[in-house]
Amino acid sequence: MRVLTVLALAGGMGRTTTVIQLARLLAPKQRVLIVDLDPQAGCTYLLGGNLLPQEPSVLEVLSGVIDIRQAVRTLDNGLSLLPADWGLGLQLDRLPIYDQEQLLGHRLQRLEPSFDCCLIDTPATKSVLTVMACCAAQDIVLPMEVSAKGWKTLEETLTFGEELKLARLNIGSVLGILPFRDPWIGRRRLRKATEILSAMQTFHDQPLLPGVRAVLAPNGDQDLDPVPYKALIERWLASS
Repeated sequence: MRVLTVLALAGGMGRTTTVIQLARLLAPKQRVLIVDLDPQAGCTYLLGGNLLPQEPSVLEVLSGVIDIRQAVRTLDNGLSLLPADWGLGLQLDRLPIYDQEQLLGHRLQRLEPSFDCCLIDTPATKSVLTVMACCAAQDIVLPMEVSAKGWKTLEETLTFGEELKLARLNIGSVLGILPFRDPWIGRRRLRKATEILSAMQTFHDQPLLPGVRAVLAPNGDQDLDPVPYKALIERWLASS
């Protein structure tokens, strides 16, 4: 089972959107598992609705209360989901105290025969959950809003990855940076966005993936282009 973690240490960078878009594109040909490791539970809410009180979540799986195979939801659209809820961020003291960074990877091994690929949505902060997601993955993609905030977030996220390596943790390889909400008007990218992307190419040696355009309509609405997600899938599967 190939595991891809979607990582960005700030909200609004497109983590949940990226996970869901990739999963939907992969589902017709791949057995896809989504792991919602974000206490905000965006994937859980958007794909299957909030958890009922008696339903198991990723927290019970990580803490060893329940087998991961019993917690996976089968969704109507051909996807499967390991759900989360807000309690995930409040009850991390329930986790085993040793080798916490390896917990998720160890749990996922039980699902190896059942899925071809796994997509992990992560919190927007540094936490043991974020470290778990990086250690469980073979590959990591970094979505980044094309803005000053996105640029700063990218710097912090890449630094975080280097800190994990210095701690001698075995984390996934960065597949690339995914520019998110790349603002265009018609056939023209906004000048500020061009400057930010140019700086990214100058100062970072990570691959810059095709950007997800935010096409600005005359009424101010935005539509996200699905084509870059297809290109990301091709790159990911080719690296397997």
